Amino acid sequence: MSPTRAYPARTGDGVRIVLHRLEPRAPRHTTPVLLVAGTFSTRTFWLGTRGQGFGRFLAEAGFDIWILEPRGHGASERPSSWTLEDWIRQDAPAALDRVLATTGAPDCFWVGHSAGGVVGAAAVGACPQLAARLRGLVLIGAPGPVGVSGLRRWVARSGHLAAGLFPRVAVPGTLLGLGPEPEPTPLIRQWMGWNLQGAWRGSDGGDYLDALDAVEVPLLALAGAGDRWLAPPEAVRDLARRFGSEDRTLVLAGTRQGFREEYGHAELIVSRNARQEIWPLLRDWLEARAGE
Repeated sequence: MSPTRAYPARTGDGVRIVLHRLEPRAPRHTTPVLLVAGTFSTRTFWLGTRGQGFGRFLAEAGFDIWILEPRGHGASERPSSWTLEDWIRQDAPAALDRVLATTGAPDCFWVGHSAGGVVGAAAVGACPQLAARLRGLVLIGAPGPVGVSGLRRWVARSGHLAAGLFPRVAVPGTLLGLGPEPEPTPLIRQWMGWNLQGAWRGSDGGDYLDALDAVEVPLLALAGAGDRWLAPPEAVRDLARRFGSEDRTLVLAGTRQGFREEYGHAELIVSRNARQEIWPLLRDWLEARAGE
């Protein structure tokens, strides 16, 4: 398998972001796949530490793979601060522009894990016209802002308060075991605020979720039955049901559903069992909707 090649892109607010392309040796599909990881992550989430990750698995299946590292992550520019809205309104459209302009494809798949799925969903909510540029949207462990109660609500409220008290502090992903990259407290405060409000309310006062019922892009939402903390199944289900898609599939990955384990948040992609049963499921869904 060939190594990745970096493609820079410039966002509307002037930030340089980088996408990493993994071209297949034997192309089988004309629809590119854009992979977007969650907070605290880099391209390694998709490539694997030994180069045998999900991205390469899809490339071996004949897909043209693009991995977005949004601002503040990996090879992309690191501003003094950023929020989820920067990823939604700036980085997402710029990434789509780069992929489609380079490949000449009319549309692509967006495959997002955790916040990477949230960004994809919110981006089409902010600009429903973007849906015409997506062949399909895959949300892996991507939660809607519901079901935040008990201890989860206490943590969200505490995180929201602490982030407001220390607006210039970076949250160390490595130290907290969340991933290799730090995130600024304004991003954490925004996301915790959304969870507390039960809405994805932007700086203009609008809710990104409001327009999703008009978005009819094919949708696959995958929830881990063992993910009780970051993206509980009920929160993943809520987000999926907000779309107007007729082609909509919700998969709960747990032993009662015939899977080998009660999948946790990251385990939906990076576990050994995921290689055997989750990766092929995702590949098959993409292949059924891809251009040849």
